[in-house]
Amino acid sequence: MGSISPLGSSEEEVRQNLFSPHTFIQKNNRGNWVGGLNKDSKEKIKQLIKQNSKFKLLDRSVLLAIYASTQAWNTRKDLGQVKNLSAGVNIGSSRGATDIFEDKHKSYLQHPGELPASHTSPTTTLGAVSSWVGKELNINGPAFSHSVTCSTSLYAIGNAMAWVKAGFSDLFIAGGAEAPLTPFTIDQMKALKIYSDLDQEYPSLPLGTKNKNTMVLGEGAASFVIESQESAIKSGLENWVNIDGIGFANEKMDSPTSISKDGVALSKSMKIALGQDKSDVEVDLIITHAPGTKKGDDAELKAIESVFGNRRPNIISTKWKTGHLLGASSALAIEQAIHMLKAREYPSLPYPNGIKNEIETVNKIMINSIGFGGNSASIILSLNN
Repeated sequence: MGSISPLGSSEEEVRQNLFSPHTFIQKNNRGNWVGGLNKDSKEKIKQLIKQNSKFKLLDRSVLLAIYASTQAWNTRKDLGQVKNLSAGVNIGSSRGATDIFEDKHKSYLQHPGELPASHTSPTTTLGAVSSWVGKELNINGPAFSHSVTCSTSLYAIGNAMAWVKAGFSDLFIAGGAEAPLTPFTIDQMKALKIYSDLDQEYPSLPLGTKNKNTMVLGEGAASFVIESQESAIKSGLENWVNIDGIGFANEKMDSPTSISKDGVALSKSMKIALGQDKSDVEVDLIITHAPGTKKGDDAELKAIESVFGNRRPNIISTKWKTGHLLGASSALAIEQAIHMLKAREYPSLPYPNGIKNEIETVNKIMINSIGFGGNSASIILSLNN
């Protein structure tokens, strides 16, 4: 795996920050709460741009995807032979080339009659996120991007699993990248009346006791190398993360967000991930989607209750640390889940909340996601050792 986010840009830095009691959300120069990259991570993106003159034309979301995917790919190469293996790329993004698209469109409106720069179209398309990753890593297999709002990353993982299981590819780099910290994007969330305006230590309160919406946006990317166990063993790998189950579902389109009061789609995706017999998979912890909105958080809690009843696993959210990374949020949650599985522990919510967690050990973790449009996805992970 590889990542860059408010938690850092190296595996050790992410691990330390994940288990610290601190939030990495700060106010930007417009006075809005955001989960931005730290100084060191920003510098690494600047250094990345210096490596290739063409990178200066790319959107921040693409650069974040290249950084995270390079980490994941190089780690996999260091662990075992990949030279003769076929590989593909699927990096999802909710909004794609957000910053560069908004900048080019603004310039177009300000200069009527003038054509946009010739590179505008290829650098603002969503497909650029994965295609540039493939070019940088010299991968000649399929490279495609997609957007399924906030469930995008889990759909990318599911896509990668399907390609590998079908035998169309030996390896797949899959994940999500998002750089939504633009004035227009943040103002859209404000228009929905879901953005946090709290003036306190923890401005985002997913699963917290609150009487208002407290969502905050963040930026980052996380990527993973997906392969079969047979491929991993053949390559000499000894440790990996198992995908024990994955499920997808959709809400009926009855509102702009299409998230039902009882989280119907989330109930379905969790059940599919668990399988027909829920006793086969004992989940110890659920990393909720919980964006910090009253409706979204409540719906997910009701869905969890309907699926697990009195056998409810522990429940957490880490968006209070990073903000909501939209299409990349579940990719970041997968990375965090891997750190939690390795440590056999998880960070607690440091602000008032009604969550009571009782299970001490963490062996299996479920990750939920649901986005505007009601696209829901759930995945269950465990360590092979």
